[in-house]
Amino acid sequence: MPFRILVALGFEVVAAVGTVVMPYLGFLFFLAWTILRPQDDRPNVAELHYPMVLLLSVLLGTVPKMAKDQGFSILHAVRRLYLILLFFFLMFVSAVATGYTPHSSYRVNEFFVVVLTCIMLVYWGSSESRIWGIMASFVVAGLQISRDALTRTSWMREQIGGQSFDRMNMNRLNGNFGSPNYIGLLMSVLILICLNFLYTRYSKWLKLAACGAIGVFFYVFLKANSRGASLGLAAALFAFLLFQKRKAVTLAMLAIVLIGVLSFAPQAYFDRLKTIVSYEQDASATGRLELWQIGLTLIRNHPLFGVGPDNFMDYAFNGPHDCYIQAAAEMGIPAAIVYCAILISGFIAGISALRLSRKLPDGDNLSALAVAVLCLLAHITVQGFTTGFAHREFVYFFITCTQCTYLVARERTKQMAPIGPSPATPFARPSRDSGNVLPPLSYGSG
Repeated sequence: MPFRILVALGFEVVAAVGTVVMPYLGFLFFLAWTILRPQDDRPNVAELHYPMVLLLSVLLGTVPKMAKDQGFSILHAVRRLYLILLFFFLMFVSAVATGYTPHSSYRVNEFFVVVLTCIMLVYWGSSESRIWGIMASFVVAGLQISRDALTRTSWMREQIGGQSFDRMNMNRLNGNFGSPNYIGLLMSVLILICLNFLYTRYSKWLKLAACGAIGVFFYVFLKANSRGASLGLAAALFAFLLFQKRKAVTLAMLAIVLIGVLSFAPQAYFDRLKTIVSYEQDASATGRLELWQIGLTLIRNHPLFGVGPDNFMDYAFNGPHDCYIQAAAEMGIPAAIVYCAILISGFIAGISALRLSRKLPDGDNLSALAVAVLCLLAHITVQGFTTGFAHREFVYFFITCTQCTYLVARERTKQMAPIGPSPATPFARPSRDSGNVLPPLSYGSG
């Protein structure tokens, strides 16, 4: 057996045992792995089945704690994730109705793992500090990808009219976030997480580290040169400003950051953004228009079940490059409606969490978290019009984080309600059966 396989096997065993013993930390490692893992199974991954071992070890450590916690039930998680579960059901129905092709089978299996992960995320996301820990796992994974981008970069050349553009492309190194559009998406999402972290009451040293990470992420973001990610980031920064209480201070901070970053931005970045208005000369833009037309034709021909999950490329030369067309063409119009409802439910939960957190005397960390998840939703909603990630795990992780944030804000607000004697009857005792004494959100504390 090759030495690298032995090393990988040893690491896998240690990771599995550590995950069972410390399931929360193991869960964070598993989330980071979903970002870092290669989309194509490399030899060490295929032979040792890293994803399956990590998933089973996380479940083995988490399920017993779920069973012991009286404050948590699977039905509780299902109530918060019913739209995601409905989307999964429609995916399975579409796959079966269209022949259950190998592509559809792979997608259904992958999404089943996403559903399991979201249920565990509801359990472990029981406080703002734990949800921030989940966000931190994404940031750590992003720093690793950024390190690869800075040290082992490959490039792709794109011709638009008479101009030539070089874009960062890491498909050989990390297929899950390897293409320029996905690199740009990941980097802008991490920028938003770090920006909102600056509004918390955590250590100043951690905030200083977040500032340094923002600089790294912006550098990689500019090198990816993604117009779709740029539009998504612009929408998210607008949401960031809109939902902040101190808008003047936030606007000044954003102005300083943007001036500093754009001063070092390469001219090629601005030149490529300008090509949005001259799409006729852009093979990428005209190709998208052609793909969208193919998608609309498939929707008209297969309105109920679509052509099956991940089967779009059986009818086109590339993916749909649009989340909404992707969901409707591959899984049917009902699934596309549910996908939009998932995004809307996330915004409703995030806004509700923000409103409740501002009623708390110590709600700064929770408010910053609510704004962060709202910014992430704004980003994926806008970039979804140019990038096809309707089946990707990070969309549903962000939605679930939004639901967790709302649950934490709701429970903490309820705990603030007076439970002692009322002013009108100072010596009265609350009845044991009155139901107005609410337990804390204690699950996920192990």
